[in-house]
Amino acid sequence: MAYDMHKSESNKILSKASSKLTYGSAKLQGFIWQDYTCIQPLKSQDKVTPDQLKIDLKTNKCAFFQFLALYKSQGLGHDSDGILGLSPHKDMKKKKLHYLWSLKDNQIIDRAMVSFSITSREMGETPYALFGGYNSTQIVGGAEGLKTFKNFENWLGTWALEGQGMYYGGKAMQKPGEDTSYPAIIDTGSSQLSIPPDVFEKIRSEWSQALPNLDCTSDKTFCHVKESCEDIAPKVKPVGFQMSDYVFEINPE
Repeated sequence: MAYDMHKSESNKILSKASSKLTYGSAKLQGFIWQDYTCIQPLKSQDKVTPDQLKIDLKTNKCAFFQFLALYKSQGLGHDSDGILGLSPHKDMKKKKLHYLWSLKDNQIIDRAMVSFSITSREMGETPYALFGGYNSTQIVGGAEGLKTFKNFENWLGTWALEGQGMYYGGKAMQKPGEDTSYPAIIDTGSSQLSIPPDVFEKIRSEWSQALPNLDCTSDKTFCHVKESCEDIAPKVKPVGFQMSDYVFEINPE
């Protein structure tokens, strides 16, 4: 549902100066606005007393939130009228533009975090987002199995882990502490893995020894072979990534 500032009696413009924002491929322009945002929609559309409004706001988990009210946008999908970013802003001056901090500051959640339960139709479960916590039953080892990482500051200005090393079958392709570390950007919108050119060349050499029909010439940044995964899996070795002092290993299967 689109936000209509003309139907709100609690909105407030915070700056008459226009602001611009680039979010991925979207270019947005508007004014910094403030209004109540609610996790549960308010049932009553009629005017109520101030005391009743306070009760309704608390019951429906509402909090004051600062956002960019758009009057111009480019790159948004046809069915989208805005973007709600849930990553914490690196500039603490813009903390109030972060919805999770808004929920925490208004004592709706205890921690400024959100977790997602992503499922498929075959699983017979409904995906959901959990504000303020996480479902420990979905983590190996429960709450004790959850590991947190610090942001690795980098020249790209993005949130990232520190890509310290890469292994192929236990053999270092990128040696931690010796070779240059790279920002490891975790992008949930992609199923691909991108690695530095020098590291790619080393692992390509290892693959070529195990797979004589490996084609790395059609695309210099991508290798493929015209055989089934079942035939290829026994011939290649696990790939390991060391990020922020923790090794994540991917088996061929």
